[in-house]
Amino acid sequence: MSFRALDFNRADFGEFNEAVSSVNWDAVRDSTTFEDFPAEFTRKVLDVCLENVPRKRPPKGKPNVYNSLRRKRSRLKNRLTAAMCTGDEARVKKLEDEIGLITYEIKRSYCAASR
Repeated sequence: MSFRALDFNRADFGEFNEAVSSVNWDAVRDSTTFEDFPAEFTRKVLDVCLENVPRKRPPKGKPNVYNSLRRKRSRLKNRLTAAMCTGDEARVKKLEDEIGLITYEIKRSYCAASR
């Protein structure tokens, strides 16, 4: 376990501060050699963090699908703008239809991820 697995944004720092201040740091310093103190200090801080800081939650849903569809819609909108500038009505209609379908897929993937 490391510090990266902890979610400090959800931590209760009041309890954390009490736990850190309750540690006898002089005893920790005197119990180890000068060379071993950084490792012992880090281990002690990690122990206090593991007791008082919640662990990170794994991500839910499928945001990769959702985000990739949003990027695709953005690219299609850019193509639509370019097609409107050139005046190609057939291409504009096709791109508008594709954007509509992608928007529907985004809504569907978002609803499926939130269940």
